[in-house]
Amino acid sequence: AHVYDEAFLAGVSREARLQLSEFDSRHVSNLVWSFATVLRRDAPLFSQIEAVCSARAVSFGPQELANTAWAFAAVGHDAPQLMESLFAE
Repeated sequence: AHVYDEAFLAGVSREARLQLSEFDSRHVSNLVWSFATVLRRDAPLFSQIEAVCSARAVSFGPQELANTAWAFAAVGHDAPQLMESLFAE
């Protein structure tokens, strides 16, 4: 079982959503990967990241593309437009 501090992750999510426009592709990728490794699905965060990533997919390197795609799949967040953007690169 995955153990995590719900209040901590809620705080991380809240702050990340406020600052997401300042994150580079590595930060975005690491953030979603971190949530996915504990199987923490945060729909508002993942939806906002989906919009940001779809617009910035060209700036993602291969590792960032793979980590982001894996994270969305791992938590079951359906993001067809994002996947299309990521795999077009």
